[in-house]
Amino acid sequence: MNVIITGADGQLGTSLKKYLKSKKINYLFYNKKKLDICRYDKLDKIFKKIKPKIIINCAAFTNVDLAEENKKKCESINFFAVKNLIKISKKYNTFLIHFSTDYIFSGKKGNYNEKDKANPINFYGYTKLKAEKIIQNSMDNYLILRISWLMSKYKNNFLNNIKQKIINKEAFSMVNDQIGNPTLCSSINEFIENFCLKFYSKNILYTGVFHLSNEPQISKYDFSKFIFQNINKDNKKVKYKNYIKPIKSKNFKNIAKRPLNTSFNLSKIKKTKLIMNFNWKKEVKDLLKEIDE
Repeated sequence: MNVIITGADGQLGTSLKKYLKSKKINYLFYNKKKLDICRYDKLDKIFKKIKPKIIINCAAFTNVDLAEENKKKCESINFFAVKNLIKISKKYNTFLIHFSTDYIFSGKKGNYNEKDKANPINFYGYTKLKAEKIIQNSMDNYLILRISWLMSKYKNNFLNNIKQKIINKEAFSMVNDQIGNPTLCSSINEFIENFCLKFYSKNILYTGVFHLSNEPQISKYDFSKFIFQNINKDNKKVKYKNYIKPIKSKNFKNIAKRPLNTSFNLSKIKKTKLIMNFNWKKEVKDLLKEIDE
């Protein structure tokens, strides 16, 4: 069984590439150079040759601030390219797995479940919601996985950036009113592997929208504190208060608005039993060690 993964050079694509190995499933990774999903003709050429049973779309425009300044490019990748994936998936009867975001929500409520109303407050969130809607309205064989605060040892991400500041003994401000769920690439890897194996064996097929993340929910400030304390666990004299200053979102300068509380309710994803452990704390401690190696 052939499975195509787009966006192979991104954080999630890189993590999946390092993790996914199977004698039963042939995982084929494509970066933008090898497969530009904005080009339907390129997609058709590869699908005709490979005939994948599943396509996993890890390609996305994820720079929230830059999205406000380059709306055309953001919408091209996050929406119009997804229209191409829908069209090609329907033509070749391919199952589509697409990643969305917590930023489709306004952040006024928190603990969002999959049926809660979406109301994005920035352009990035708008394009991701637009893609979700067209997938849901156009096909049956799909899985939309909403994720948030994506973290791994690969590429630039919140965890790696904060860790570097702490190692460099760099003082910084961090918002204490933005709350969400850290999402570890390792959990996504586990879910995707188990899903594909079940798809291959024609056992259980999950469709629709799922919130895929880790718990507990936490503020970005408290998460930064957690990283600091684990990096400096052998040096109790070093106090996080001297390095990390709490700040309100309204006083933090960003081009794009950020929703305050986009925390997820994970009840639905837990019922699939495709992930064994949802707690991020031990995983993050281990990840901090991995990043050091």
